[in-house]
Amino acid sequence: MQYFGLEGFITEHPDVTGYYEAVSQGADIILMADDNIFTAHNLRTRKIMGNHIATGVIYAEIASRSKEATSKDILVIGLGRVGYAGASHLVEKGFNVYACDPNKAFLEKAIHELGIKPYCSDDRKRFSMVFEATPNAETISEGMIEERCLVSTPGIPCGLPPEIGRKYRVDLVMEPLVIGVASMLHSVI
Repeated sequence: MQYFGLEGFITEHPDVTGYYEAVSQGADIILMADDNIFTAHNLRTRKIMGNHIATGVIYAEIASRSKEATSKDILVIGLGRVGYAGASHLVEKGFNVYACDPNKAFLEKAIHELGIKPYCSDDRKRFSMVFEATPNAETISEGMIEERCLVSTPGIPCGLPPEIGRKYRVDLVMEPLVIGVASMLHSVI
């Protein structure tokens, strides 16, 4: 919030009591989370944004802006809430989106709803832009990326093995919280 020049406070109480406290003290925007979602809610404009959508969109946008990109092809690894939101954003921007996810239902949904192409390592297709949205290590293999690839990931742990990152001189954008929260706040301001 300080980055955006906003003042803020932390309520003394969690849950509904904390929400009541924030509203009573005149909060314009409330950031709140439970075990399922983290949201920003602007009480004046009524805009609300979930962190998974904001995070997916901003990290996909970062991946799509690679100065070293050799085509409009981009690989999305992971099609959960964050990955699906990012893949949707990339499709809307006109990218050729390829994706992989071990959950076949997630992959089929994205193929049918978004028109993405399934990534198959047998194709030996390499990418200069990758958006990785998984909670797993080492999801990115040598056969997926080109030299000077840009990998954008909010995932913890990072899906890019360090030795592959060094070998291919990968530009890595990874920050576990601030970028997604900044995107979420920006969406409701």
